[in-house]
Amino acid sequence: MIRVEINETVDRPIEEVFEKLVDIPSYPDWMPDDGLLVTCSKDSEGPVGQGTTYTDRTRVGTVRGEVVEFDRPSRVVFHYTARVLGRTALEGWPGYTLERDDEGGTRIHHHAEARLYGPFKLLRPLVRRVARGERQRTMDALVAALEESGGTR
Repeated sequence: MIRVEINETVDRPIEEVFEKLVDIPSYPDWMPDDGLLVTCSKDSEGPVGQGTTYTDRTRVGTVRGEVVEFDRPSRVVFHYTARVLGRTALEGWPGYTLERDDEGGTRIHHHAEARLYGPFKLLRPLVRRVARGERQRTMDALVAALEESGGTR
């Protein structure tokens, strides 16, 4: 299992941070501009919650996922499966745990886990390094998007 944890504090209310994280179609607006993510769509009807399904279309393929944990406004965890040539290559569980701080801001704990399968396990050292960088870029992009609406510390 590959694990990554990143922490940040922003001067935005916890509810605003949580709404940014669960607004799935807006992800391409604030996610890292690396040209990989093209669109994100919520496939389920109704508001986002546990069991909501989504589809990410990237330049290298389509990834389908689901919200597997949802506790407004403090925790959301996603699960996705990446397939290569019809075989499961990787499962990922990126998530966020939010806490109010004493000054009205929000502590963001970004945690992600990934599991490789079959011959893709041989890529574990490379995937670990890439995952850490990708998760950091995601957190940096989230913080930048929240800064535009009010600030960070």
